[in-house]
Amino acid sequence: MNSIETNVNDLVEFGISAQVAHPELSKSVYKPTKHGENVVPIGMGGIVYNIGVGANAFRRGGDHIEPAVSIRNNDIEIDQALHYYGCVGNEVVIVDGPAAGKKGTITGEHARLIVHFDSDVLDIMSGVDSVVVKTVGRGLVINGYENIVTKKIGPQLLERWNITIGSDGILNVPVVAEVPSHIMGSGYELSPDFVDQDMMTPEWEELKEMGLHKLKLGDIVAISNTDHRYSRRYMEGAVTIALIMHGDSSWLGHGPGCQELMSCIGGEIRPIFDPNCNIGVLMDL
Repeated sequence: MNSIETNVNDLVEFGISAQVAHPELSKSVYKPTKHGENVVPIGMGGIVYNIGVGANAFRRGGDHIEPAVSIRNNDIEIDQALHYYGCVGNEVVIVDGPAAGKKGTITGEHARLIVHFDSDVLDIMSGVDSVVVKTVGRGLVINGYENIVTKKIGPQLLERWNITIGSDGILNVPVVAEVPSHIMGSGYELSPDFVDQDMMTPEWEELKEMGLHKLKLGDIVAISNTDHRYSRRYMEGAVTIALIMHGDSSWLGHGPGCQELMSCIGGEIRPIFDPNCNIGVLMDL
């Protein structure tokens, strides 16, 4: 097996400013659950001290948990740039407050970008911290595999993700598990370049049968029979590789978030199962 070659050295890296995104609640705070209850959802935005990459994606007590720190820019056009240019693995630098100079890593993108900082950094952050995201990865091409469309893969992740070329020319891409297309839900109608798509998780026994009940935040998975190159659609034989970047939800049609990393329709990708294929492990977070 051979290593892949890419155009990483040609990619442009530039900084985009952002701030810690505070949690928000509407006046009608209660949300109906998939079981007909009403709850106050907890987990989106702000600084989450006790849940990070590697935590159980189905942790009770939270809803769409965004691990560690969520950031955004209050200017909608700059925030748009964050969504489209920020890639998993990119470096984030705190520029003010008691944690100034400390560095973190993008671990996903939801309604906000999600950033890992070590626990000692979380403890001294002020909650109104400003950061600079050193974005790079947009436009990544795997040489010889131009029909594979990549999304939000930072060079920092790519160099530690053991993607190889098989003897038959197909890319061997490590993943933790395979997710069938029929359980993919909310986000189907949205652009895979902007926001993730949720798994639907009302049937716990079915998840256990598929081996998905132990998924962790940061796990990389394959979604079968899905073409997510430019939009989201079902297609026999297509493959999408995605990252579990936020936690489960009690809302009907929602669940752990799957953020696309690459997609193809011509059989160029072969998922290779590796139980340790988590970005926390790969990147020593």
